[in-house]
Formats: sequence, C-alpha cells, structure tokens
Amino acid sequence: MARLSHSDKQGQKERVPVVPSLRTYQLTEKKYLDTRSSSSAMLGAGIFLFYICLIQLTELTRKKELLPEGFFAVLSMLLCLILFYASRRLHQSSIRLKLLAERERQLANELVEWFITTYSGDQIDSQIEALSSLSGVPEILCLQRLDMIRILLDREYDRDFEEEFISQLCEDLYNMLFEKEAADSVNLRL
Repeated sequence: MARLSHSDKQGQKERVPVVPSLRTYQLTEKKYLDTRSSSSAMLGAGIFLFYICLIQLTELTRKKELLPEGFFAVLSMLLCLILFYASRRLHQSSIRLKLLAERERQLANELVEWFITTYSGDQIDSQIEALSSLSGVPEILCLQRLDMIRILLDREYDRDFEEEFISQLCEDLYNMLFEKEAADSVNLRL
C-alpha cells in the first residue's frame, strides 16, 4: 500500500504518493534463490565427498592395496568432479537470474511510479463506467478495475511482459489505488 506524505499549505493537506518498495512477482527472484541454494548444496556435497575420497585414497596408498577399493575411490572422485561442474553451472545461472530479478524489480518500480502519477482510482472508475453497464456491482467492479489497469499498462507499454509479472503488478497497483481509498473513506467516517 502506498504511503502518503503530507504537507500543510494554507490549511489544506496535499497528498503526494510515495512509491514503496514493491513485492514484484517472485518467480524470477524465487528461481534465483532456489538455484543459489542448489549450487551451494552441490558444492558442499562435492567438497565433503572429495575429502572422504582423499582420506580413502591416502589410506589405500599406505596399505599399497589400490584394487578393488581404489577403483571405487576413483569413481567417487569422478562423482566429485561432476558435482563441482554442476555447482559451477548452477552458480553461473544464479548470477544471471539475480541480474534478471533486479531488472524486473526496477522495471516494476518504474511502471508503478508512472501509473500512480498518471492515473487515479477515480479516473479508472470513470473509464469503466463509460465502457460498462455492470460497473455498480462490487464483485464485478474489482475485476473490471484489474482489467482496466492491465489495459492501460498494455496501451502504454507494448512490451511482452510475462503473465505472472503483469498480474502481480496489476494487483499491486490495485492495492495502491483502491485499498488506500477504502482505508481513507473509513478514516473520514470516524
């Protein structure tokens, strides 16, 4: 929900929306966290297995009995190399996902700032009233508002946004525009 800062000018309070840090859709950020976690787990498993293999090979070389136990130690070392390689690839992927998540967060903040300064809840409601005869029904009005926000975003930005991203952005904008108004009307009645 947007926080409002108030300034006192000639006895009237002026509302200036302050864009909060957003909870943008979490898919890319969640992928980043999952990939980073998997990378760390594989690296840890690889290091642990590597040390066990090293201890086993050291003991086998002291005994001068490399076969057949040495064969399994070498296979375990190969498994360690595979784990190190997979860990490295996952780490590279997590770096890429982190950059992508940061870009999405920045884009979402820019879109919200633009939308909040360009449109108000009353403007959206008036556009819905002009287009629909069912705008008085509260259950339908909520869905129509979300659809109108999506239409206005699509009209301004011709980019191909992912469905989850745009849905989360529309919900955030709806909460900023209309949940704030509902809370303000309750405060005015008190």
